[in-house]
Amino acid sequence: MIFVTGGTGLIGSHLLYALSAQGKEVVALKRKNADTAAVKHVFSYYSTQAEKLFNTITWKEGDICNPVSLAEAMQGATNVYHAAAKVSFNPADKRQMAEINIAGTANVVNQCLGQEKARLCYVSSVAALGKPVNGMPVHEDNLWESIAGEKGYAGTKFLAEMEVWRGFTEGLSGVIVNPSVVLGPGFWQKGSSALFGTIARGLKFYTPGISGYVDVRDVAGMMMNLMESDISGERFILDAGSMPFRKVAERIAEALETTPPAIEATPLMGNMAAGADWLRSKLTGKKRMITLPLFRAGLNENHYANAKVSKQLNRSFIPVEQSIKETAALYKKDQSFLKEKRD
Repeated sequence: MIFVTGGTGLIGSHLLYALSAQGKEVVALKRKNADTAAVKHVFSYYSTQAEKLFNTITWKEGDICNPVSLAEAMQGATNVYHAAAKVSFNPADKRQMAEINIAGTANVVNQCLGQEKARLCYVSSVAALGKPVNGMPVHEDNLWESIAGEKGYAGTKFLAEMEVWRGFTEGLSGVIVNPSVVLGPGFWQKGSSALFGTIARGLKFYTPGISGYVDVRDVAGMMMNLMESDISGERFILDAGSMPFRKVAERIAEALETTPPAIEATPLMGNMAAGADWLRSKLTGKKRMITLPLFRAGLNENHYANAKVSKQLNRSFIPVEQSIKETAALYKKDQSFLKEKRD
C-alpha cells in the first residue's frame, strides 16, 4: 500500500493523480475538515476520468504531529511519500514550522522504521542545501555551515532532513528530493502558484534575484521513478533551470496577456514595505503578506546542479518557459470558469 502525506497541496495532489493514473492503491492522510475538492480539480486538468480516479484514493484523517493517528493511518504502508510541510517566511510561524516540518517528519520516519519493508521518499527543498559557494551551483553534497543561526523555513527543512538521514542510518530505505521553486496549477491562492494571480492583477515591482524552477509534474514523476528504483540513502535536486525573477514575471505576464512588473524593488523599498505590512498586520490582525525574510529571498541569486537525477533516471526536465505557459493557460481557464459562474 502507498501512503501519502501532504496530498492536499500542490506536489501531493499531482503525486496522487500520477499514482492513481497508474492504478496504484493509495491511502492519503488529511487533517480534519481539509478540503479535497481542490485535489479533484487538479485531476480534471489531466484526465476526463478525474472523478473516477479521485475516488480510488482512500482518505484517512490524521496529523503527522499526532503519532497515534499517524500510526493508525500508516498501518500496512510499504511506500511512503512524505510531502506535508509548513512553508512560511513569517517569523510568527516559526514554532508551527518547527512542529510540522521537524517533529512531524521525525514521526513519519519513526513509523516507517516500525513498518516491515517500508520505503520513504521525503520532499525536502533546495532551501535545505544552503547557499552557493564561490559562485558555483548548489549540488547534493553541499555543506551548510550556517544552520546554527537559521531558524526559519530553511532551517526547519534542514533539521527535518536530519531526521530522515537518521532513519537511513537505522536501516530505513528511501530517498530525499530537493525541489526548487515548483511551478504548477490548482492552488492559485498560495505558494508559487499565487504569483500568476498576483501578476494578473497588476504586479508593479520585481526583485532582482535569480532562482531555480521545476514543473510539479516532473517532481511527482521523478519521485515515483526514484521510489521504483533500488536507490537508497541519497538525495536529489529537482530543478529545470535558473531564471531571473524579472524574466519569470515577464513570461507569466506575456502568457496572461497583461503588463509585466517594471520597477525593481530596492532593499530600502523592501524594508519600508515590510514595516508597513507589519503595522497593517498589528492593526487589523490579518496575516503578514510581506516580511523581510521573504523580500531577502527575492534578492538571492541561486543556481542548482541537476545532473545527478537526470543521469540516474535518464530523464530530462520540462523547460521552465513551457511550465509557465501551460500553467498560465490553466489559470486563464479557471478564471474564465469562475467568471461564468459569477455571471
